[in-house]
Amino acid sequence: MSRFKSALRKCFKKQAKVVVFFERNYKSQHLQLQAVPVPKECAPSVKSVFMDSAESYQMEMTEMPEHAELAQMVEPGAPYFLAELPQDSEKGKARCQTCQSHLSFT
Repeated sequence: MSRFKSALRKCFKKQAKVVVFFERNYKSQHLQLQAVPVPKECAPSVKSVFMDSAESYQMEMTEMPEHAELAQMVEPGAPYFLAELPQDSEKGKARCQTCQSHLSFT
């Protein structure tokens, strides 16, 4: 999966875009990874858009610690939403957000 993500990042970089990856698990063990290209100049606002959107749906997003794995943050079979945001230009690392409580995807 990391090679696939890397290839997408490289592809969209040529188009002056960054990629936001997200996945959700809700009422199913079928996981899907979504990749959304975003214009590079919009990258700094992606995190706030996710946080504001989550708040409007009464979802609490938490930032995963740098070396944490999803399995450490979420119980097996529990619903979650995970977003891998564009790299933080100051820290040079991806930010991931998880949400576990009160999910009601439609």
